[in-house]
Amino acid sequence: MEKISDENTVALYSHLGDYPNRSYYHIDSVSLIPSALSISDNSLDNLVTIYPNPTHNEINIEIKNNNLIKSIKLYNILGEVIIERNIDDYQLNINMSEFSSGIYLLEIIDSHSNRVVKRINKL
Repeated sequence: MEKISDENTVALYSHLGDYPNRSYYHIDSVSLIPSALSISDNSLDNLVTIYPNPTHNEINIEIKNNNLIKSIKLYNILGEVIIERNIDDYQLNINMSEFSSGIYLLEIIDSHSNRVVKRINKL
């Protein structure tokens, strides 16, 4: 088993063999490593409230401590950005009724450029 990694991803793989004009590999696992940024004693993770989670239709996002939400990105499980918004507010509502059931990742960036990624469960 061999390992490839960079600052955001770790992959374990085995080389299965070389054939004319191609190589074959077996990928055993891939891990995405979120960047960890924080603000003083209160990390952004503790300042963000998302409800309801799990949800059927919409989620509400609120941030405390005088931080403004600057932008959000909602990713599907494949890592594709399906919603991207730039905002300047303490709260936001996202309609998810059109999306399939499953797990989504919500990246929130505040007015101090701090980031947090939260898992959203869509029923």
